[in-house]
Amino acid sequence: MSSTIDPVAVRTLGRLGADLAAGSPSHDLVERLVDDLNRPFGLDFSIRYELPPTADELRLHTTIGVAEQHRPDLAVVPLGVAVCGVVAERRRPEAHARVDADPDERLALARELDAT
Repeated sequence: MSSTIDPVAVRTLGRLGADLAAGSPSHDLVERLVDDLNRPFGLDFSIRYELPPTADELRLHTTIGVAEQHRPDLAVVPLGVAVCGVVAERRRPEAHARVDADPDERLALARELDAT
């Protein structure tokens, strides 16, 4: 059995481990991950929500690479609405291979952000 190890992945995981060990703030961790993954995978932005314990909606925590004009639309996402709200409600991830070509209406805002 032959396997190859992606050097970008190894470097990214190594840096993530070092940052975690150093107690780096989570926003810094996410920002560096987006930077590392941008080159090989074309990851251009990150949106991070938080779900307070008794809330029924996600609240925008931080964004990286998202234009200011889109942030009001991202500020609050009710559970069960859009992909992020459904994922949070079900507590299961979802993957969409081609957001730009997927007719799922829950991805409309992602398409506006030029997600592919």
